[in-house]
Amino acid sequence: DYLAQLEGRTRDQAINAVRPFVMQFGFDYANDWISGLADDGIRNRASRDMAGDLANLDPQKAGLWNAAMTDVNTRRDVSETVADRWARTDLAAARTWVERLPEDTKSEAAEGVARHFARQDPAAAAQWLTRLGDNPDLDGARRILIEESFRNSPETSLNFVSNITDQRAQQGYYWRFLGDWMRRDEAAARTWMNSNTQVLPQQIVDRFNRQ
Repeated sequence: DYLAQLEGRTRDQAINAVRPFVMQFGFDYANDWISGLADDGIRNRASRDMAGDLANLDPQKAGLWNAAMTDVNTRRDVSETVADRWARTDLAAARTWVERLPEDTKSEAAEGVARHFARQDPAAAAQWLTRLGDNPDLDGARRILIEESFRNSPETSLNFVSNITDQRAQQGYYWRFLGDWMRRDEAAARTWMNSNTQVLPQQIVDRFNRQ
């Protein structure tokens, strides 16, 4: 009732102050407390703020709680957090959970999994993300995969750039990462570039051939 009287930043700070005292009693208590907030805005805000704590306590329960949310924006926002925390401890289970989510939520949740999957096995992560479909909303997860996999597997990273649906972003990644690879290992980067001239924008090829 007190929280319902607050607004804006004051309300957010109050929720954050209350959070540890709610979480200390465990997942079920915290879930019930959030559900008992009568105001939709406060409940959605509390869900976002406490999602990480709930997923740390029990990622499977947090996944069920998240998937049952009726507010799409909150469900999407929370899903990335839940997926990220779940993937830290059980990547396979987190992937399966993401695959079963509604399309409007799957794309956001995939970002949490892509980050950890790309660090562990870039090639397998790329295959998994490709299997999720061609939804443009998956570009966020695709960007994460490209960025996270580049250090250990620049070839996998650059091969995946063509999956980005935003053409300007796609070109930006080629400029940035191919240029970085050229500085690190020019021979390998040029071999890759010369094998992929059909998919690369012509200005990218021309630029690096002038060097």
